Amino acid sequence: MLDKSKFSNSEYYNIVSQADIVNIIQNISFLPDEVSKRLTFDNKYEERLKNDMYEHKIQFEKQFGVPWEFSNQNNIDRYILFKERVLIGQNLSKDTFKFKSYDSEYKHND
Repeated sequence: MLDKSKFSNSEYYNIVSQADIVNIIQNISFLPDEVSKRLTFDNKYEERLKNDMYEHKIQFEKQFGVPWEFSNQNNIDRYILFKERVLIGQNLSKDTFKFKSYDSEYKHND
C-alpha cells in the first residue's frame, strides 16, 4: 500500500491517477467502442467515463431490449442462440434473446 504521508497531495493524486489510467488501458477492450473512442485522460476523465458508460447502458437497453452487462454466462448463451438462429435463417426478433439477467433482482444506479 502506498504511504500517503511520504508525498504531497498533488504527488499522491498523480500516482493514484496514473495507476487508474494504467488499469483502464489494460482493460480497454472491455469498454464499448463508443465509450473508448471518447476516452481522454485529463483531470475530468473519471467523471466522463462514468457518465459515458451510464449513457451507453441506457441506449443499449433501448435499442436491444436487454440490459447491457459485462460478459457472463447469460451473454454467452444469448450469443450462441443468436449464432444458431442466424445459421438456420430464423427470425431474429428482440424477444428471442430476452433471458433473465443474473443480477436482474438488483437495481443498479451506476
